[in-house]
Amino acid sequence: MRAGGFRLPGALALLAMTAGAGFSQAVISTQAGLINFTQEGVRLNNQAIEQKSGQLQQMREGDVLSTARGLAEVLLTPGVFLRAGGWTSFRLVSSRLADARVQLTSGVVILEAAQLDKDNSVTLSFPDGEVSILKRGIYRLDANPPVARVFDGKLLIRSGGRQVEIGKGKAAAVDGTLAVSSFDRKRSDWLDLWSRERAVYLARLNRSTAYSLSDQRGSIRTSGWIWDPIYSTFTFLPGRNYQYCSWYGSCWYSPLRIYYASAPAVTAGDGGWSAGRGGGGGGSGSSISAGTYSSSSPGATGTVSRETPTAPSSAPAPSRGGGRSDP
Repeated sequence: MRAGGFRLPGALALLAMTAGAGFSQAVISTQAGLINFTQEGVRLNNQAIEQKSGQLQQMREGDVLSTARGLAEVLLTPGVFLRAGGWTSFRLVSSRLADARVQLTSGVVILEAAQLDKDNSVTLSFPDGEVSILKRGIYRLDANPPVARVFDGKLLIRSGGRQVEIGKGKAAAVDGTLAVSSFDRKRSDWLDLWSRERAVYLARLNRSTAYSLSDQRGSIRTSGWIWDPIYSTFTFLPGRNYQYCSWYGSCWYSPLRIYYASAPAVTAGDGGWSAGRGGGGGGSGSSISAGTYSSSSPGATGTVSRETPTAPSSAPAPSRGGGRSDP
């Protein structure tokens, strides 16, 4: 199957939904583990990954992805992104959406959960415990020492025969002790900054895509990934009347929500019409400042890629070769 020049893996099922001239096509993932982005020497099962335009690789259960000095983004259940920093290695234990499981063996990953369906679950395991996402949010998991941090949302952590739930601004050791502490959410390293930049990039694509699909707002009921052939990447497209603004300050919209947000509205007293809000309602956003964690992984001197497109608030994504700007 092909969609807009993209070779769809067998793990993806095409939905009957397009946006003008083949701008994008939506898919529902039937498996977790699609490799959406790589940079600088990422390997799958010790083989170099060659990311060609319009062709992405699907991890199978038991596959091991390692980043060396690179970066990687892997799609789990619809709305959940896993972003791996340098010198990170993890195994896809289960690719089932109802029970997606990843084993972190080294390095650090950040999970962005823009939506968490009640029928799906995401769990990351360590040698002495495991972490499950309970709510939408931003999470950072370090392998050495094994620590889970919650920037926003809620995690369930099981270790040493016990379990604990932690919320935003809290960290817990996944080493059998379940020691809980607080941390400064405004302190960050290179991986936090790249993850935020990536989130803003994909959320802008979501916004322009949701607008371009607003004429089909009533038929889009199920959340899924949507392919942008201009930027050769998937972004997340929620279904129904959905809107969520994350701690990063990036917002995700369904076509129905963007339609109502951008529709004209009557201005009281003047008898005329004024422009709607344009779908631009954002969250309070994060205030990330430069800094490092004491457990930051090697390779922190790597540069942050600058790839965020400037997507208009009420138009399809920029044309090929269009401007790029910092988030």
